[in-house]
Amino acid sequence: MQFLDTLAKMTNVRCLKCLPCNQIVTVKTAIGHADYQEFAFPCPRCGVELRYGMTIDQKTADIRYTKIVNADWLEGLFPVPFVVKNDSETLIYKNLPDQISPFIATSFDPIDPKRFHADRELRFGFIERHWHVLQNCRIYYKNADCKRFHQQMEILNPKFTSTGPAMNREKLFTYYRNFAKPFTPATDQSREFLAERLGRAWTASPERCYELRLWLHDGWHELLENQFFAIKEQWVTIFHMISPLYMSLYWDSSKHNLDEYSLAQKRFVDLKPFYIDVFESLARISVIAVGIEGILRNGELTYSTRKGDRPLEDFKKTDNGSKWDLLQKMPVADSFAELGSSRLRNGIGHNAAHYTVKTDSIEYRNESKNGPSVTGEISYTQFCAKLISLYRQWEVASVYIWWLCAFDIENVRQVDAADAN
Repeated sequence: MQFLDTLAKMTNVRCLKCLPCNQIVTVKTAIGHADYQEFAFPCPRCGVELRYGMTIDQKTADIRYTKIVNADWLEGLFPVPFVVKNDSETLIYKNLPDQISPFIATSFDPIDPKRFHADRELRFGFIERHWHVLQNCRIYYKNADCKRFHQQMEILNPKFTSTGPAMNREKLFTYYRNFAKPFTPATDQSREFLAERLGRAWTASPERCYELRLWLHDGWHELLENQFFAIKEQWVTIFHMISPLYMSLYWDSSKHNLDEYSLAQKRFVDLKPFYIDVFESLARISVIAVGIEGILRNGELTYSTRKGDRPLEDFKKTDNGSKWDLLQKMPVADSFAELGSSRLRNGIGHNAAHYTVKTDSIEYRNESKNGPSVTGEISYTQFCAKLISLYRQWEVASVYIWWLCAFDIENVRQVDAADAN
């Protein structure tokens, strides 16, 4: 949505920490799609974090400021030297001229602006129009309400047909996977590659594929299935907080540097649990990937190390933060590369990471049992870019969850047994 005066809310705020003069700032906030948006910036005088939240009723266009930290609202609008422009759906150019809005400043950054803005609206539209339908489908499937399940699936695809509960389960997983496509641009090749590896393993040894499935159905499949749906739900919640970063996937990186931009919304507290959940789930998915690679390599559920082949069970027991050490030499490594950020994961997971408004960065700390602690820092914008990269890899790798969980084990047993004979 364009950042124009008619589509933005302006007000003055006064810092409560700059005693005795109290710095006054004008905030100009673009109206986005999310029902709630939260912004933070340093006071230009004392550097303390000023934070405010805005709640929007999208149906009535009722806009209210509903949160403020370290400041208070001032009645009336009058000119002051310091103005903050916030747009929750656009990257903010750090050297933005006063007379140009964030939206206008970045509109032509993508290589193909028309394609980017069309995809952008598609992403917002998927959440607004399709997500609740998918949720209904899942509820009706769990309740064995076939009639309502079919009705909801027809909203997504008027040509939807059903041949029974087993097919409905597979279709439900498939539609959930397809929901992610607008949010995972430029991943078709990776998706096809992993699907091809699964197909080759099935052809090479259906009995070993069944053995892998059976082994993982000892509780592991339930964990992954629950994570599959939970992460989808979390994604819909946090997408609006980081959506501006998608622009960087459409531009020429030789002409644009992400470090020259910032995000208006500062929501690290909200993003931390999502980062950990996706990281841990991706690491667990890698167990299936390694099992498939073992079948392709030597027809066994093993993986290769410097000391020789090891049983897949050993890889499963390996700490999630260390799995990348073994994955990085495998053909599927590109789909799990974000697992290499174990220090960031450990800092966030151990509650040793925090957002610093003055530097607009995430500072984190890793404790070591055998040496001094290690500290790290990443800009908030770069962190959010990594979060999107991690999520995109998880969505690509979720084909393994589909392979494991979308089919009832009894049906798999019948099919695999027939192929093996």
